[in-house]
Amino acid sequence: MTGAAGKVDVEATSGDVAIGAATVVDVKAHTSSGTLDVAVPRARYRVTVTADSGEIANGVQHDPTGQATLTLSATSGDVTVRYA
Repeated sequence: MTGAAGKVDVEATSGDVAIGAATVVDVKAHTSSGTLDVAVPRARYRVTVTADSGEIANGVQHDPTGQATLTLSATSGDVTVRYA
């Protein structure tokens, strides 16, 4: 999904998920089995990233006063979050 301009809420049971946000928005995404790749515009975000069985590559700094929330998780797979 690219060009997301509204609140994003995605859940996948199996497969990779890629999200490219066009504007500063809240993103909630989870995959049970697969990789999660999220690209967001530069801004301040409240960030929570978990991967039960996989690697985390977090390129977006957590700011408790951020204007948007990123809640990203994978049960089995890698999670990447970065600036677009």
